[in-house]
Amino acid sequence: MDAKAFDSTLQRARTQTERLAWFGALLTKETGLEGRLVIVGGSAIEIYLGSDQYVSENIDVVGEKARIKTVLERGGSPRCLGGTGAGTW
Repeated sequence: MDAKAFDSTLQRARTQTERLAWFGALLTKETGLEGRLVIVGGSAIEIYLGSDQYVSENIDVVGEKARIKTVLERGGSPRCLGGTGAGTW
């Protein structure tokens, strides 16, 4: 899936929470990490609650870094630095 199709799919989400869940699903599909990519942190709480009671401003995932990095870079996602200095998107 190219970046345009990825973004187009996410734009159809009705809520921020749904968009986060869809992002995780698409990232899992594109990386081939089914069952091995996990959304963690605030985004996981937001999805679990299923509402805007808790809003995270980023998405944290755990999975095979090389595969995730490849998909995110292919999609043109901007890179930022996390608090530990590790690359995050």
